[in-house]
Amino acid sequence: YGGSNQDQGYRISPGPYRDYLICGLTHSNNGTISQNKGLSDVWALNIDTQGEIRESHTFGGAGNEWAFSSARCSNGDILLAGYTDSKDLFRESISPYGNGLLIRLGPQGTVRWMKPFVCPQGGQFKAVSELENERIMVAGHCTSNDRIQRFWWLLLSAEGIVIHESLVEGPQPGVLSTAVPVSNGFLLAGYSEAINTGDSFYQKGGEDFWLVKLDESGNVLWKDTYGGPGDERCIDALEYREGVYYAIGQKKNQFTRDQEQDLDFWLIRVEERPMAAIEGSIWVRMEDNKIYSKNPTRFSARVNHGDRFFWDFGDGTTSTDPHPLKSYDIPGLYDVTLTIYVNEHCSKTVTLPRALEVW
Repeated sequence: YGGSNQDQGYRISPGPYRDYLICGLTHSNNGTISQNKGLSDVWALNIDTQGEIRESHTFGGAGNEWAFSSARCSNGDILLAGYTDSKDLFRESISPYGNGLLIRLGPQGTVRWMKPFVCPQGGQFKAVSELENERIMVAGHCTSNDRIQRFWWLLLSAEGIVIHESLVEGPQPGVLSTAVPVSNGFLLAGYSEAINTGDSFYQKGGEDFWLVKLDESGNVLWKDTYGGPGDERCIDALEYREGVYYAIGQKKNQFTRDQEQDLDFWLIRVEERPMAAIEGSIWVRMEDNKIYSKNPTRFSARVNHGDRFFWDFGDGTTSTDPHPLKSYDIPGLYDVTLTIYVNEHCSKTVTLPRALEVW
């Protein structure tokens, strides 16, 4: 499908009449492209189960328009979400660095409305869905006045009026790949770019998978990054069942060549657990609750769930190792606590039943 210039498809979804909708962009003005209105246009293509074209429409202005995601509405309309920088399309002032674009189409590809959503330093939409009561969820990433790129989430009416809008704080900068409605909210998925924020809680090294769970009002329930010392980019995600999610993307590794890095598919499973589900205790190598100063002693976290740990040994020292080796310099009584994290908003703190005696 396409013409003699660059044409790209970003999303395909099944329709109700043994058809499929493909959305993307086109630079062409020939072939199966009937008209090009600018540098690049949104391209919506409807095909049957044999791949034959039923309808093909382009939308845009003198600049660039792209469509990254689509959704079918309960009344049969189609939503296209993406990017625009064409000033001639809209009465309102838009950012020259790019803006979120949302188009609502009626029968035979007629435009019901086309709206830009402006960020000062540029933005774009990567996901759209129709919710209950004909509301619309749209998400992407944008760059604000502080020149940091963040996840961008909006809840709209059926007419495209903003009900709620938020920029999601977290690892910076962030690139959103997808957003999907899930049980009791929404899951935003993408990756944090490689940057040294000094925040060891999120920074795994290089680029990392980044998942954010929002409630139905757009408030953050939890957020976390996943990865290793190399780069990981999350491309798509879904809810397997309530509280269980899969995310897929790419991961750099050194499995095949010691001195080089290759890219592989990476699939992770994330389980959302409430604080009450975390069980943990502290084990210490000691006799009769006593240890000796200047003598390295092994502490160990015994938990059923947990991927991060924070120890407070009561003498001003801490550790994030699940099984740290610790020595006390001064004899005395010390309260030892361990905080177990499943994600940022789900943690539990346990304490040794008695103060540790250091002789």
